[in-house]
Amino acid sequence: MPAPTDPLELRHRPIQTRGIVRFDAILNAGRGLLADEGLERFTMEDVATRAGVPIGSVYQYFPNKYALVAEMATQDTQALVTALDEAAGNFPTEDWQQQVDHLIEYIARVWAEHPWRPAVYAAMRSTAATRQRARENSEAIARAAIRPLSALNPDLDVDRLYRVAIVIVEAGQTLLNLAVQSGTLDDAILYETKRLTRAYLRSVALSHG
Repeated sequence: MPAPTDPLELRHRPIQTRGIVRFDAILNAGRGLLADEGLERFTMEDVATRAGVPIGSVYQYFPNKYALVAEMATQDTQALVTALDEAAGNFPTEDWQQQVDHLIEYIARVWAEHPWRPAVYAAMRSTAATRQRARENSEAIARAAIRPLSALNPDLDVDRLYRVAIVIVEAGQTLLNLAVQSGTLDDAILYETKRLTRAYLRSVALSHG
């Protein structure tokens, strides 16, 4: 019996410049609609209209709007993994708490400046398939966080470092989503997010159990 088809799997990923430009236009249109209308109210037809492409072009790449949202989430995840990889070069450092603050603030500003990101975060929790993909994305981010965490806690094994990282990732995403609920970044929530993260990391450093 054949395995069930992944409902979030792309039908086609472009490799030619023209296709890539159209693919990106569809994604950008979807981001705008998701931020403006929410998941339930936007349709593939709306995406095509905003992107200025035939509806068939949208379905050429995406079987449904959930696959479109999942691709947005994948791209956001890849950008965050890249940021973590770049930040890892700043660890270890005597002022590691300041580096942690800088990283959290950078991510928070990105969320605040791109309103589709919290909308994508919410939409990825709408179905079983998207929730599974969201878990996979969080796991990818956590794996990327292991390198800077290992510099701060060289005595911890990889499994413990991963557990610490996934806790920070899941808590951080929840708090950042809370911090931008009003449409602008709530600096007070951001401040508390930094405090919580630093306190947790200090606790981990003090107790290896």
